[in-house]
Amino acid sequence: MGRIAVLPPEVAEKIAAGEVIERPASVVKELVENALDAGARRVEVWLENGGLSLIRVRDNGCGMSADDLPVALRRHATSKIREAGDLWRLTTLGFRGEALPSIAAVSRLRICSRPAPAAGAGDGTAAAPAEATGHVIDAEGGVAGPVQPFGCAPGTEVWVRDLFYNVPARRKFLRSAQAEAGRCDEVLADLALSRPDVAFEFWRDGRLVWTTSGNGDPRAVFGAVRDPVLALEMRGPFPPAGPGVEPGVETLASPAALLALDTPRCQLYLAPASHSRPSRRWQSVLLNGRPVDSPMASKAVERAFGRRLMSRQYPVFLLYLWVPPGSVDVNVHPSKRQVRFQQEDSLFRLIYHTAEAGLYRMEAGGPWAAADGRDGRGRVPVYPSEEEPGTQPVAGSPPLQGNGATHGPESAGGSWSAAAVSWPGRLEEEAAATAYGAAAVSAAAGQSAAAPAAGRGPGVDVCLAGQSWRYVGQVWNTYLLWQSPQALLVVDQHAAHERVMYELFRRREAGPSAVQELLMPETLTLTAEEFQLWAQERELLERLGFFADPFGERTLLLRTVPMAGGRSMQPHVLRNLLAELAEARGTRWEQRDREEVLIRAACKQAAVKAGDPLAPQEAVALMEALAKTEHPDQCPHGRPTWRRFSASDLAGWFERH
Repeated sequence: MGRIAVLPPEVAEKIAAGEVIERPASVVKELVENALDAGARRVEVWLENGGLSLIRVRDNGCGMSADDLPVALRRHATSKIREAGDLWRLTTLGFRGEALPSIAAVSRLRICSRPAPAAGAGDGTAAAPAEATGHVIDAEGGVAGPVQPFGCAPGTEVWVRDLFYNVPARRKFLRSAQAEAGRCDEVLADLALSRPDVAFEFWRDGRLVWTTSGNGDPRAVFGAVRDPVLALEMRGPFPPAGPGVEPGVETLASPAALLALDTPRCQLYLAPASHSRPSRRWQSVLLNGRPVDSPMASKAVERAFGRRLMSRQYPVFLLYLWVPPGSVDVNVHPSKRQVRFQQEDSLFRLIYHTAEAGLYRMEAGGPWAAADGRDGRGRVPVYPSEEEPGTQPVAGSPPLQGNGATHGPESAGGSWSAAAVSWPGRLEEEAAATAYGAAAVSAAAGQSAAAPAAGRGPGVDVCLAGQSWRYVGQVWNTYLLWQSPQALLVVDQHAAHERVMYELFRRREAGPSAVQELLMPETLTLTAEEFQLWAQERELLERLGFFADPFGERTLLLRTVPMAGGRSMQPHVLRNLLAELAEARGTRWEQRDREEVLIRAACKQAAVKAGDPLAPQEAVALMEALAKTEHPDQCPHGRPTWRRFSASDLAGWFERH
């Protein structure tokens, strides 16, 4: 007998199903895509036990006839394509003909459907003749039963029970019901954003999580599925809708409109840079009505933001992109999240210039802009341009501020601006006394705001790395300069403060930290995954000082925040911590790993930032506290806190031999 044998059909079907159906979220995605392709204007989704017990999807689309139901459960059966060439003219979300048979192979499936009168499917095919009653078909483990009459409304309703009941190995590696429900929430939210003209309802364990109206406004959908407060801050669409400009989302939602496209088009909705997030999870790219992952599109928008963003912060946006169906390949992966473009460079330029123009309108034409074009902080906005390479932001470069300067510390007249090298502000004496250690108490006591403490500003010696350094000043509100007779020391204030805060949090790890009770509790809207992470790490977060209570399905009521170095953290720090944890998490974590990630993220948020002005006594106190840490030469993330340049290095640069 030969070594090679053909697999039994039931084994082959389970293997094939595993390529399409990975978890409950995969089922939700496939069923909702089928509903949208069927021309549905309303889609309702119910979950029980995170989708492991039940996933139920109902739509008011064109429906299926009694003859179509058994065919729909056969592999490679589809109404979306007829020949190979159709793969390059796709205007539908699903087309492989594998979703329903794959789901049926690993669950107990029921489909009830009734053709809608005089309605056509979204794929351009004619609807089945209207029927007075619907029909139902049941399938278990891939084996379908007979079609029977069944009373139901026009449209289709699908029940998926006991997912992976016959594949225990796959079910064993699923996460908790709450985590799987969160994944389903994210998938459905992306689909709702892709079709703002369709009304969605999402129910979980008998409770309504969110709903959209289907009025065609993407910002209203964003508010329903993501963050209602942030939705009010979003601006768009860019380019503005109007006669002779870009058509709206609803006019390009139909396949006929997509097939008529001859050039790429886009619409962009932007949140201000002040509402950036520490991950790209709040960015949505919707290609021809399909949610996709596009690093190219994200980089184009981020490049337009340039220096407006802090390091490792990402803009929040909705990008609706329409391209001729023949110029994009959506058949790269079974999940259809990865796509390939024929002319990626031209699309990058289109998105970049759209974002650049949108930011210009927001900053120069918004109600908060001054008449001379300066923003609320008195600066003239910097707009990157391909024609002017000198205006491009340098990766990781700090923002340069002071007296309206945009490219350096020089003012418009060409001389050094006093505002760029002065000390424009300082902390209160009490905060300065505790910000970086007890050594600052005597320095800050009794000093006025107009003058630095005697002996604690420039000219004070601090010992670091076995050498005495004298404070010189702050450059670009980012770097602290120190000198000795033989060298120059440049300290990154953010990295240095991160190291100080890290060791402070580590000392508090064994017990609760000092907290500040908020006068009015703060509401924080999270993503489904962030909310699940908060529930999982609630005990550790409370030890750090974040005490919060659930306030709805994805909202927290934050009551206290930690005190770090004499300052209380801002409430949004908790949301940033959870976002960073979501980015860093793996499939299996040790308790120590989770604590380390949270503490490192907390100290990053607590530390002073690049661009924050420090009074001389604060800079000295920071240096003294850094010298007392165990590892003063690097921050908790591995970046250097300081660089040393010897006198001979400087002499060599200027050819002083």
